Amino acid sequence: MKKNLIALIILISLACVFTAAPRVTPAQTAAAPQASGPDQQMAVIKQYCAGCHNDRAKAGGFSFDGITAAGIAQHGELFEKAVRKVRGRVMPPPGARQPSGAEIDSLVAFLEDSLDKAAGQSHIPDQAVLHRLNRKEYANAVKDLLDVDVNAEELLPADDVAEGFDNIATALQV
Repeated sequence: MKKNLIALIILISLACVFTAAPRVTPAQTAAAPQASGPDQQMAVIKQYCAGCHNDRAKAGGFSFDGITAAGIAQHGELFEKAVRKVRGRVMPPPGARQPSGAEIDSLVAFLEDSLDKAAGQSHIPDQAVLHRLNRKEYANAVKDLLDVDVNAEELLPADDVAEGFDNIATALQV
């Protein structure tokens, strides 16, 4: 009886983790300005950022010249830094032309959304990451530890598949 109670508590807590509400970005809230298209956002970057961050000046060691909205995924680290600086209103620097608050919020929402989509669509094959149990492994672990049969397919969401397998650590996100 005690084993069943412990197993039930573990399953409920894991179900809560896996079925938690999705993260809401500022672009999705009613109070935030509507994000415009990728071309408009890249125009904002060119207007306010490319004056210093170009191939000639390379302020901060990087350039936005030649980067398109589709290229955000390939330059993830660069745009992660840019999001932090723009959100904190550190960039553009004081004294430079400043975008409006709505333009900043819209740009940050666009960049975060683009980075989130890029991260969700790919996995990094050469990076060692923590391994999360897939549904079948979880059910086997509960059986081994608590001697309780669990139908993990009914309790847990489907596992992500990468290269035809559902137990690749880089594809199993928490």
